[in-house]
Amino acid sequence: MKCHRCGKDNPAEIHTCTPLALRLVDKLMDGMNDEHWNQLTADAAAELRRLHAENEALREMYFNSQFEVGEVRSENEALRQERARAWEINHELREFTEEVRRTGDTRLASMAIAALARASEAIGEKT
Repeated sequence: MKCHRCGKDNPAEIHTCTPLALRLVDKLMDGMNDEHWNQLTADAAAELRRLHAENEALREMYFNSQFEVGEVRSENEALRQERARAWEINHELREFTEEVRRTGDTRLASMAIAALARASEAIGEKT
């Protein structure tokens, strides 16, 4: 398989390369002889340079977008884990509230119910 930038075999190895478009520009510029050929090759060389610059800008945008996608996935996973933990805490609070109700301690039961309400509200805000 060839490098998409320079045409060298084995692009898996790290190497610096002159992109094919720019190498062609150099070859065109070296081969100019008459006035008509000079204008034609100069126009072609300018277009190749423009296309190369556009391609590099697109490549950079693609790389940056892939980086951003990775960040969003990481944030989503962190939120998913936080939400799962909140549900676990909510479940524990419900069990605690029921246990306190069974014991008859109304002051502690009121505190447990208030904590449960706050936890339920927090979970609802993240969904």
